[in-house]
Amino acid sequence: MKSKFILNLMGMLALLCLCRGNAQAQYVSCPPFPYGHAHLFEPNIDMDIFQIRANQFPDFRFRADDYIQYSPFLFMLGLKSFGYDGMSSWGRMATADALSLAFMAVGVNGLKYTFRRTRPDGSARNSFPSGHTATVFTFATLLHLEYGWKSPWFSIGAYSVAASVGIMRMLNNRHWLSDVLGGALIGIGAAHLGYYVTDRIFGKKFIQSGYAHPEFFYEESRKHYDVDLLFYRRFVLGRNSLKAEGRLPERGSGMALDVGIPVIPSAGVRIRGGIGSLNNHNVCNILAGGLWNGQINDRFQYGAYLLAGYAYLVSGQISNFDVAAGSSLALRLSGNFQLKAFVEYENITDFSTGPSLNSINLGFCAGFYW
Repeated sequence: MKSKFILNLMGMLALLCLCRGNAQAQYVSCPPFPYGHAHLFEPNIDMDIFQIRANQFPDFRFRADDYIQYSPFLFMLGLKSFGYDGMSSWGRMATADALSLAFMAVGVNGLKYTFRRTRPDGSARNSFPSGHTATVFTFATLLHLEYGWKSPWFSIGAYSVAASVGIMRMLNNRHWLSDVLGGALIGIGAAHLGYYVTDRIFGKKFIQSGYAHPEFFYEESRKHYDVDLLFYRRFVLGRNSLKAEGRLPERGSGMALDVGIPVIPSAGVRIRGGIGSLNNHNVCNILAGGLWNGQINDRFQYGAYLLAGYAYLVSGQISNFDVAAGSSLALRLSGNFQLKAFVEYENITDFSTGPSLNSINLGFCAGFYW
């Protein structure tokens, strides 16, 4: 199972390498309201997310990510030092950690100096993948493997810290979105590979008494909360002539935090807050509504939702009614993790100077359920 998991991660990383954009970063201020034209950028999600940062947080500099990246590892050492046993003895854990970090370092540096991608701030040609993100996701996965079987909150906390480091790497203008996603995949894969090799070396030796291999569980009859970090691409509907005139945007992307609150086991309330781009403008939205989930089997779940709220066009300082309806397919993983793909229709009402915005949004989520 572990080898299959690692092969899947390698395939996802290869696909990410092929799909990433190669455009050079440049700061472009918002053109005249309402939308302006999209031809200033190569149209890909990396550039759209970069534009959000350039418009909203152009002077963001907060280098806590240089230090926070080590916190899951230090926390794991602290637990071990104070006698809170995890899965492994000190020697077995040290072997797994050393192998994991070696695999991560080889993967990161091999790709950095193969692709030689320019950073968003133009400072160097070693952007892909993000080393900080790979490091913190390696440490988060090590903590998950050692202590996640005792409580899922160890895993949830570790990966929340890791996600915050990835977001800060983008806010600090050091990495593109695909750099961060690539670093996360390498970090997770390196840790699992390190433990896989350690298992081959030690077998069942030096595993702490009382260790219970975490089993997958998802009970359809129970209420489950979930939190997801999502990224999506907007495909704007409408006539090309309106887009050419600047009355409709040609593209957009976004990211958001989704929280699902159950009312009954299969249905509840979903709340979303996010920020996105419409050409060179930022749009913030907050939505709430209902959700419904159904099981395909113990691993896969499908869902549907209807959300309504407000979208705020930052440059025009105009609020608008926003409605989104969509469906999702979730893969439930052990350790309370889930991955989702979703498609939704979104309508943002008239921006006063142009028609309503209709779009099809395609995206993916990663998050937790409990």
